[in-house]
Amino acid sequence: MSNSEVMSDSTLRYEVLIGGWGNAISAIRRSDGIETNDVSEKFNTAGLLDCNQYRLLWASWEDGTIKLGTGGIIGDNLQCSWTDPNPFEVRSAGIYSRNNDGEWIIEINVADESTGFFSNCNKNDNKASLVNLDVVFTGKVQCIAICAKMAECVGINYSSQISRCELLSFDPGLVTAIPQSLTPGWTYYTKCFRQKEVCIGCFF
Repeated sequence: MSNSEVMSDSTLRYEVLIGGWGNAISAIRRSDGIETNDVSEKFNTAGLLDCNQYRLLWASWEDGTIKLGTGGIIGDNLQCSWTDPNPFEVRSAGIYSRNNDGEWIIEINVADESTGFFSNCNKNDNKASLVNLDVVFTGKVQCIAICAKMAECVGINYSSQISRCELLSFDPGLVTAIPQSLTPGWTYYTKCFRQKEVCIGCFF
């Protein structure tokens, strides 16, 4: 959970370590962006993870209190909780596996409709490889407006040099990646939900 909008390693962040010390202990750490400080708090969570099955977990942060629990309802089955005496604002979050391979399925609740916000995830000269719904030649604002009105449209590739607008969608099924490539002159914009809170493309 980073103080940076682009998950920069050089900024403040919280780390929730799940199933460390041989799957016996979990921990919540605060990092100063250069070296990880001493573990802020350790918790006995023996057997929390299982190499043979997915385990449903949730994490939350509010007013400097970091929590980790199990199950599908935030607040239930609390496993870890730590309050930072000097909290900072969390602007982005990410997930990774350290030292061992891991597989993650991320649940993102976007039941509400998009409210018209789009984000380039602080990247330029970048193009996404998704299902191409249509290509139109128009201005960027008009391109975004077209996508915003289409439920199946999840983002756009746009080139201001040639005013080319590509309306993008996902393949059916579970989305595990959004392939992107460095493409000068193009920008990938992803549709956002819950105002600007959940910008789908920025999670990959």
